[in-house]
Amino acid sequence: MPRIRTIVPEFWEDERFSNVSLPAWLLYIGMKNFADDSGVILANEVIIKSKVFPAREDIRKQQVSGWLKELIEKVRERVAEAKEERLEFP
Repeated sequence: MPRIRTIVPEFWEDERFSNVSLPAWLLYIGMKNFADDSGVILANEVIIKSKVFPAREDIRKQQVSGWLKELIEKVRERVAEAKEERLEFP
C-alpha cells in the first residue's frame, strides 16, 4: 500500500523541474504519491496511467510513456533510472 506523501513547499521552487512539461510534472507528483514505502513504483505505463489518471480518457498510455521518458532524461536527480521495470523516488 502506498504511504501518504506530502509535497514540501520547496518542491514548487525546485529548478530541476523548470524544464519539464506540466503533464510530466504532474505525473511525477502522482507517481511519488503511489510509490511504496521504499519509494518504488513499477515502471509500467498502463499501471501508472490507471493509478495517476484513472478517470482521464483523454490521456493515453503513449503520452504517459513520453512523460516518463522526459522525467528520466531531465530530472535524473529525482527519478532514479528504471531498474528491472521499477522507478525509485529518493
